[in-house]
Amino acid sequence: MTTKEKIYEALSKLNLPLAYADSDINDLPRLNFVLIYNPTLKLSNKRHTRHPIYQVDYFTNHPQDVEDSMILDQVLEALEKAGLSVTEFREANVVDEDFNRACYHYWTEVY
Repeated sequence: MTTKEKIYEALSKLNLPLAYADSDINDLPRLNFVLIYNPTLKLSNKRHTRHPIYQVDYFTNHPQDVEDSMILDQVLEALEKAGLSVTEFREANVVDEDFNRACYHYWTEVY
């Protein structure tokens, strides 16, 4: 099973809208993930090992405490349970001009 498949399977169990890359899903909260880096280890000029890194995003209209958020913890635990390594969540506040609302963006890297 690929890393992408593991992420999709793990996040699907959380019962939140989920998309890969760009999506027309406007519901909040929602999860999204995308490949951000795909390094390859080469030996003797031949591909040996790939280590794709994905970014998993959680968008919500309610601010979360990254140190004590049940949903953010559930995302990390689901990914770790699938055998994936994760970083801690980071946060950004963005304004969704199409819907005239604030949106809180949380993301973690998965590999």
